Amino acid sequence: MSYDAQKDLDYIEYNISYFMNIIGMNPENLNSTTIDELVESARTMAIVTSARPSEVNTFTSGDNSQDAVLSYHSEPDYLYLRSQRIHLLSSIRRFWYLRQVALGALNRG
Repeated sequence: MSYDAQKDLDYIEYNISYFMNIIGMNPENLNSTTIDELVESARTMAIVTSARPSEVNTFTSGDNSQDAVLSYHSEPDYLYLRSQRIHLLSSIRRFWYLRQVALGALNRG
C-alpha cells in the first residue's frame, strides 16, 4: 500500500476546516489563510484563558488583588478553558504542519 498524498491532504484539510468553523473563520478561505491568522483567531476566541493579571484584576473587587488573581488562576473552570485552548492551538498547529508535508509530497509527484 503506497502513500496517497491527495487522500491525506483531503483528510487534513477537513480537520483544519473543522477547526476554522470552531474559531469562527470561513473554511472556504483555507488556501488564502495563514497559520498566524488561525492561531490569532483561536487565541482571541477564549480571551479569558490568556488574561494577564492586570486584566484579571478588573474582574475582582477585593483590596488584595494579587490574592484574587492567584485564586482565579486555580479555579477549575479557568483551568478547563485554558487546557481546551492549549489543545485547540496544538491541534491547529499539528494539522497545519501535516498539511504542509502533504502539499510538499504532492508537489514532488
